[in-house]
Parts: sequence; C-alpha cells; structure tokens
Amino acid sequence: MNRAVLFWTSIVSSSFFVLSLKFYDVFHFIDWKPLGWSKRYHVFEESPGLLRWIVLFLIIFIFSLLLYYLAKWAKKAKPAIMSLIVGLIIALLIEWMIQRPNELGEYFKDFSIPFGVLVLITTRFIVETAIFNSVKPFSDPK
Repeated sequence: MNRAVLFWTSIVSSSFFVLSLKFYDVFHFIDWKPLGWSKRYHVFEESPGLLRWIVLFLIIFIFSLLLYYLAKWAKKAKPAIMSLIVGLIIALLIEWMIQRPNELGEYFKDFSIPFGVLVLITTRFIVETAIFNSVKPFSDPK
C-alpha cells in the first residue's frame, strides 16, 4: 500500500471539507455552526476558535483515513455508486446527529443540501482515489 497517497488524500480531503464548512458558515449556507460540537459535548468550550477548527480537522482526517481503508476493500464495486451510497449515508447520519429531529418530515425539510453535496464530493474523492490505487495495472503484453 502506498501510504503517501493515503495521507495526502486524507489531508487534502480534510482541508477541503473544513475550509468548505468555514465558507458555508460565513455565508450562512448552513443553519448550524460547525463548531457547535464543542458546546454540545462540553469539550474545548472556552478554547480559541482556531483550536476547535484544528480538532475538527483532525476528527475529519481520522474519518477520511478509515473511509480510505474501507474503500480499498471494495475495489470490485463501481466507485461512483459506492461513493454515492456511502456519502448519502454519512450526510444523513451527520445531519441527523446535528438536528435531532422529532419527526422524519421535519428532518427532510431542514436537510442542508449544500452540506450533503460537500459530503458527496469529499466521499467521491476519497473512494475514487482508494479504488484507483488498489487496482493493479495491466501488465505489458510484450
């Protein structure tokens, strides 16, 4: 396994995800705060915002490493379909944990489409890279 590809993929995807979340927060594309986890779980509440963004980056980095490893095992699956299914599941679970809705209709009404698209783009990048690098190239027929 090429560990450099694994780490660079995770670093780039985590950076893109965190910077996009900051962009979404500044321009109010999402109704919730990306750093709201620190108040909800009473961790790093009084810490500066930069430290909380770094911790969020590290959490997303670890999840992207795990997703990369899981995607390498499914090299027979089509990357587009797999990333779509996995990305939708991840986006729905994260939004469910953030909103904690009482009813299913309320949940889908308040679902953040820009956040779902961000998760799908990032998942597609990680899954495509993992599957591309796990498949062995064809040998030279000479």
